Amino acid sequence: MHNTPALTFDSAAARAWLHQPVNDGLTRAEALGVQDELFVRVQEQFLSTVSDVLAAGPDGLQRRPDVTDILLWLIPDDEILDQGAIITVDLANGVRLASPHQDLKDFADRDQHGINAVLAALTHITHQVQHLVDTYARSETRQSAHAAGVTTTTAGTPPPPPQVPVFSERQVSEALIAAADDILAAVEAGPEGLRDSINLTVNAAMSYLTGQATDLHDVVAANYSEDYPTVLGWVEAAA
Repeated sequence: MHNTPALTFDSAAARAWLHQPVNDGLTRAEALGVQDELFVRVQEQFLSTVSDVLAAGPDGLQRRPDVTDILLWLIPDDEILDQGAIITVDLANGVRLASPHQDLKDFADRDQHGINAVLAALTHITHQVQHLVDTYARSETRQSAHAAGVTTTTAGTPPPPPQVPVFSERQVSEALIAAADDILAAVEAGPEGLRDSINLTVNAAMSYLTGQATDLHDVVAANYSEDYPTVLGWVEAAA
């Protein structure tokens, strides 16, 4: 297991990079769409702009050599694109790790704007990347140790209990999503009702697993921009 972090972030270096002039009298932040007071979390293009800044490779954001790429995949809410995202981490061994759904409010506080909002979003991405890579590394270490272990016993000594399989968050998330898609396709479910109910179940399972939520109120707060009664209303339509 590596002793160095998968991703480090120096906000001071990133801030200086964003303030640098590029062309036509614009700073790099302005050229990327970060417009001081106008750039806030509730702006429709907030996460797409954060994605552009991430792709531009800002100073202060340093990946470990085995981390080959970090991407932000925007998740729409109905017809509004910038309401959440999935963070993926590509590793040199060909594995892609994916975070649970990240709600828009996870990336920055409502009162943050301009460069401060971008720096908050990059800090959140850094923490998520580190969590994903650490979880994957622990899982790989356990599986490798189990595969390499040789069980020996002496007469009259019972063998040790079998190892419990270990699955990464990505594996669990992919299995839940695949199961949900198969069920919805099998019954030719429409865009609402049953689909909302199963999607809420998947979100709740992943939120409970990762510790993001302890009840449905927390699940809705972590995964939806709508309030709790609204989301429950969608599910009740399928009852």
